[in-house]
Amino acid sequence: SKSTAPFKPWEEKPIKSDRFGNGDGPDKNGLMESDKEMLRRARQENSAVEFTSVNPKKMATKSWERYEAYKKARSLEEMLFLGGKTADIMYDFSRGFLKINGHAQAPTDFTRFGSARSSASGGGSAGRG
Repeated sequence: SKSTAPFKPWEEKPIKSDRFGNGDGPDKNGLMESDKEMLRRARQENSAVEFTSVNPKKMATKSWERYEAYKKARSLEEMLFLGGKTADIMYDFSRGFLKINGHAQAPTDFTRFGSARSSASGGGSAGRG
């Protein structure tokens, strides 16, 4: 005979909530809304950032190529200037490849990169994706 477990309403699947008790669960990268807000603030305040120096992406992919180009960035604005995408910020932060150091720095002097932007992206938008 088949035994049926008694119904226990208190054992229902809990609603996912972030660390502040909001009902919003994590996104596809596992980031809570509070994490995204912190990343937005880091970009607005030109906070110092650091990327893992060894490229963790799958070799010979577009994301690997982008990471090679932006891993030397010192801010999120520099990262985007060097060919990174907003989705890369979310993904890299969620995997621990991106560290926000938390202090604001002087505005970026993009001239220090010379023509790095065009060479990093293959000279146009064809190599990006």
